[in-house]
Amino acid sequence: MEVLTDEHVTRITEYGWGGLDRSYQAFKDPDGHFHEGYWERGQAKPMDAAARHWVEAALRAARQAPTIPNAPPPIPPPRPTPPPFGPGEAGQEALQRVRNDARVIAMLSTPLTLDPKAKGSLQTWGPGDPPGFALFASGREAKADLTLTLHGPKGTALLLAKGERRRGTWSFSRLAIEPGPGGHPLDLLSR
Repeated sequence: MEVLTDEHVTRITEYGWGGLDRSYQAFKDPDGHFHEGYWERGQAKPMDAAARHWVEAALRAARQAPTIPNAPPPIPPPRPTPPPFGPGEAGQEALQRVRNDARVIAMLSTPLTLDPKAKGSLQTWGPGDPPGFALFASGREAKADLTLTLHGPKGTALLLAKGERRRGTWSFSRLAIEPGPGGHPLDLLSR
């Protein structure tokens, strides 16, 4: 509820679930005549005993509430930093697929590890759920399009993975390695 009052005008507004619920306005015109109006859900209503009781209760509550003149609005708390997006199950599955590829081993050597942060998108869904409804829920159907940083003793490369999990099994439509400058990209799905 909001109560605004000064020496000329009094306004009371109360919002419900669907928007403006009740409002009241009273003022004196330049000739000194008093005017007031009461509305419920945007419809003018008579100023009956129930409406008068609501207005008086709102004014009493407003007088009891402490006021700070010219106070700035409170500063909202900072938004929480989202957790880093990690490689998850899709990234680990992609790593398993490239870990034994002779071309990747020749390029980076072993052991191969993934950076804990990833870029991309992941959608999961299950029976009756729209895609993305149960984000990151294990055991559900999923689609992933990820860019992961792959580390090995000889250097670092990007692992690009795009795939789907159906009935618990991941299949990839893209699995590629992009080495640093000067290196040749590897399409790991073609032999």
